[in-house]
Amino acid sequence: MCETCPAPSDSDGDGICDDEDNCPDVPNGPVTGTCLEGDVGALCSGAIYEVCDDVCRTHLSGCLSGCLSTDKMCQNWCQSSYAQCMNENCDYGCDPGAACSMAQEDLDGDGIGDVCDTCADRDGDEVCDSDDNCPQTPNGPDAGTCTAGNTGASCTNNEYDTCTKTCKSTKGECLDDCGLDLLCWNLCNSDYTLCVNNCGEGSCGAGGFCSLDQEDIDGDGVGDVCDTCSDADSDGVCDGDDNCPTAPNGDQLDTDKDGVGDACDSCPSGDQDRDGVCDTWDTCPKDKGNDRDKDGVCGDMDNCPEVANPKQADRDKDGIGNECDTCPRDPDNDFDRDKLCADKDNCPGAYNPDQADSDRDRTGDVCDNCPEITNRNQADRDSDGIGDVCDTCPRDSLNDVDGDRVCGDEDNCPEVYNPDQADSDRDGVGDVCDCSLGDRDKDRICDEVDNCPRVRNTDQADRDRDGIGDECDDCPRDPRNDVDGDGVCGEVDNCLEVANRNQVDRDRDGIGDECDNCTEVVNRDQTDRDRDGIGDECDDCPRDPRNDADRDGICGDVDNCPSVYNTDQVDRDGDGIGDECDGCPRDSRNDADRDGICGDVDNCPSVYNRAQADRDRDGTGDACDTCTDWDRDRICDADDNCPEVANSDQTDRDRDRVGDACDNCLRDYNPDQMDRDRDGIGDACE
Repeated sequence: MCETCPAPSDSDGDGICDDEDNCPDVPNGPVTGTCLEGDVGALCSGAIYEVCDDVCRTHLSGCLSGCLSTDKMCQNWCQSSYAQCMNENCDYGCDPGAACSMAQEDLDGDGIGDVCDTCADRDGDEVCDSDDNCPQTPNGPDAGTCTAGNTGASCTNNEYDTCTKTCKSTKGECLDDCGLDLLCWNLCNSDYTLCVNNCGEGSCGAGGFCSLDQEDIDGDGVGDVCDTCSDADSDGVCDGDDNCPTAPNGDQLDTDKDGVGDACDSCPSGDQDRDGVCDTWDTCPKDKGNDRDKDGVCGDMDNCPEVANPKQADRDKDGIGNECDTCPRDPDNDFDRDKLCADKDNCPGAYNPDQADSDRDRTGDVCDNCPEITNRNQADRDSDGIGDVCDTCPRDSLNDVDGDRVCGDEDNCPEVYNPDQADSDRDGVGDVCDCSLGDRDKDRICDEVDNCPRVRNTDQADRDRDGIGDECDDCPRDPRNDVDGDGVCGEVDNCLEVANRNQVDRDRDGIGDECDNCTEVVNRDQTDRDRDGIGDECDDCPRDPRNDADRDGICGDVDNCPSVYNTDQVDRDGDGIGDECDGCPRDSRNDADRDGICGDVDNCPSVYNRAQADRDRDGTGDACDTCTDWDRDRICDADDNCPEVANSDQTDRDRDRVGDACDNCLRDYNPDQMDRDRDGIGDACE
């Protein structure tokens, strides 16, 4: 309070002496205040605060329980449900969306209270917030903010004049080569990154510049220093993401996928070989050298790209032309890497640059199976890797495995050491490995390996190869030995797997009736293509296993409705499905989008749209309509600046992208069309 202030030291009666009041003529003190637009809520006086027991009260004397008390003065920001909260010290004048200023508020700190400040400037760049395109970031004529993008800084006019139209460094040296304008705006190169500027000495380093004078490159009303999406070409794509930032291309089409949009790409078709010539005009689009050897064959197709060979001759068919092939007669091109082509290498598959050949048989020692003895044919009957001419056991691949110095092909016990080859019973089997179970039939074949151990059969004949010798095999020509158990061996049984002791065969085709799929018709091959158990020769529908299930006289394999009777086979949509069983008899694609609506009546036959919505009633459903035109002004809604009001001329005088036909402020730029009181007149022009 101002009890000690001499009158009239409190001109506005707000309880603060004029010499301390930041608005001496407008009340904004603890006794009374003035309404300001901006936030929901109000400040209430201490007296009202106390009466309401720690909560604020309305001008109707009702206490509010939803306001949060923040200090002893009961400064409350009311919730939205108490937007009508007023207080007596503001004469009930605070409307919804306003606050009562009573505590010497001074948001921009310039010493002038908010209620009487005609130019609030929160960022201190000498541009009033109401006119500032970045009200909370300095970007005025005397103060700027460094922004990433270019190298350099701006210098003051004083430094500009002193340095004779060039900038001065922090060391007081004049700098050349800085581009200038009337305000000494310099985009210095990397050598002048320490130029003094109004953003602070040295604050604009390499890759930055100082933004002053409300710069707004894309003209969107938001200053560059606080614009999160600069869009210089106004195509709706931020420059940082735009593949053509200087040319409008909202679709961002980039045919050659090179990161440069077609709208500004000098070569939209692409340059596959990256030789600077577009594929459209490049004679060799996949050859960066463009037929370097000038033989008329592009490098990507040339079997000798560095050597002229127009005929492309390649004798060894290895893909390398004769003219540049180091081994023109060797398709493996010196496989063993001994620097000798196969046609001249005595061991083409083994490394031997010295070509040593001790026996002079033209096969190098490293691959010769008898390197010390001449054997040009390299014969090796037992395939043991040792040539016959130097193999001690040329017919024994194991080369006397038991080490008794008797080769396996002559050893009576090839796997048991018995150099004396003793054979007491003279059965050809050495004693050390002779039969342990005996030889009951005395045929000199041990019982454990005899295929007829009780019947003498020295030849061990077994024509059906069933492991039972013919001499003791009941069915010597039947390896399955009468598998059906009917007493008839398989080689003469007319039903091999079905018992039929009487062997009845009425059609005399060699197949017994018990297993014949056509008992009355000769069909030796028993062909049954539909596998229905009825042979083709007697099957009315040989390709239909269900044998005309619908009984319409048409076999299922050719019936367009195999399960529905339809002798006429009518198929109006020609989809191979008869009308009688076709869910969509007039739609050959049979509801391709699976939305339950046949294509002949579906307004989007290829796109699922069960609701069949069609806002513009053009017969094409919204789900597949590439151009919905609600107002029918022949301009697609996506491009129409008044999609719900017909305006074929698209007139937009204030250029806010809202057509005059539906713009609530015809001459004032207001793309958001804000109209808080909903009276049809935008806030921007009301």
